[in-house]
Amino acid sequence: MPTEILYLTRADGSMSQVRVEETKGKPRVRTLQIASTGYAGVTELAWSVCVKPRGAASLIAVVPSEDRATWTTVARVGTEPRDTL
Repeated sequence: MPTEILYLTRADGSMSQVRVEETKGKPRVRTLQIASTGYAGVTELAWSVCVKPRGAASLIAVVPSEDRATWTTVARVGTEPRDTL
């Protein structure tokens, strides 16, 4: 089943993972909260998949106005994501 994984930050500083899954020709959207704080002011977000450990992603969150960036590792991307700042 094809799945598209997206990440977003919210105004309250939290981060969510949005999974869009194709099931029987219809997309199913599921939003998972992965971090409750730490991303306030983020306007740039890039992510990549890590080779090891398998099933992990790296997220770079940038706050240009404060000249600040944060690296976050998300384990178990395809199941129940867990973040490490």
